[in-house]
Amino acid sequence: MPAVSLTEAARLAGVSRKTVQRRVSDGVLSVSHGVQGEKTVEISELIRVFGELPGHGVQTVHETESTPVHSHDQGVQPNIAAFEARIQGLEAVVASKDETIASQAGQIDELRQEKRELRAQVAGLLEDRRQQPSPAPVEAASAAQTNIWTWITVGLAVGAAIIFTMILLRPQ
Repeated sequence: MPAVSLTEAARLAGVSRKTVQRRVSDGVLSVSHGVQGEKTVEISELIRVFGELPGHGVQTVHETESTPVHSHDQGVQPNIAAFEARIQGLEAVVASKDETIASQAGQIDELRQEKRELRAQVAGLLEDRRQQPSPAPVEAASAAQTNIWTWITVGLAVGAAIIFTMILLRPQ
């Protein structure tokens, strides 16, 4: 049903604007906001709260199905067009948000796959490292032993050479 301003609602119901405002603040009468943010009341709400609206161009639907609901139908058409434009704008926003969500969901799936691959690589590297013995300590010990045996061999050779020289050079 069409909506009217609080002032128009008071006029249609045959009460003061203050009475309409009091019913709104008490929660008896519900309001909505118009295109420009003003408070509006639907005619059906006025009829529900105040009963029949006394002869101000509004007839209830049960009186006759073919009579207009409101005498100010010209003012309703721009509101409908504005609401339709607003709906189309909101549908475009929702579609854009859906595209963004789908795109981000795809990126999340790609990142999860990459994470799985990296975990598999790390697990493989760790497994390879566990299977191979650490070569550095063995090589260091082996090198130290080789150096000792080299010096011992050199020392023995030098000692043998000295002894041999002494034997040869000794006066007989």
